[in-house]
Amino acid sequence: MDTYRNLFYTPLYVAVAGGFLYDQGLDVVFSTVPDNIAATELLRSGGVDIVQTGISRSLMDLDEGRDDAPLHIAEINQRDGFLLLSRQPVEGWGWKELEGSTLIPIGFTPVPWNPLRTVLINHEVDLSAIKLIKGMSAIDAINIFKKGEADYLHILHPYAQSLIDDGIGHLVASLGPELGYICYSSFAVAPAFISENSDTVQAFVNGFQKALEW
Repeated sequence: MDTYRNLFYTPLYVAVAGGFLYDQGLDVVFSTVPDNIAATELLRSGGVDIVQTGISRSLMDLDEGRDDAPLHIAEINQRDGFLLLSRQPVEGWGWKELEGSTLIPIGFTPVPWNPLRTVLINHEVDLSAIKLIKGMSAIDAINIFKKGEADYLHILHPYAQSLIDDGIGHLVASLGPELGYICYSSFAVAPAFISENSDTVQAFVNGFQKALEW
């Protein structure tokens, strides 16, 4: 399963559609995590064997004292692919300009917000001075942004490019260069699944590596 359908996760789609996982003897059923259900809960319930998610999910479980936090077996993305758009064109933009503004951080999982929050802290931005509109899906966030109800939008391509092309959004920052290398997205499995199906897990990793090489 993926948690969000986007070109950002192309390596996963190549592995499935290109037959690289089938070549390893795996009969894969691929889908997207339903809304309002955590990927980690699906792993625990046995509803899915392998899921694309962020490592922060496991860190959150460990913080809660859980001993069944998902284990991450292969990296998908090594950078944050999100962009920050402003509703109005801004000359000589700086991060401190977010103070006193309204910002929509995409929040379909904990991962997008945490790296953005890190960048804001690194630039000594007063988080309490930003009005956040949280919990929006990408489509809802875009609609609010189009209505002019937010000054800034935190979003991925191709949505970002469409907004820029339409003159609705203006690129002010890219999160990738700000953060450098991070294990942004990866495949996770339940510890029990690895113990009981180590050959399957290894076959999946092998197939995914073949897709990356392709």
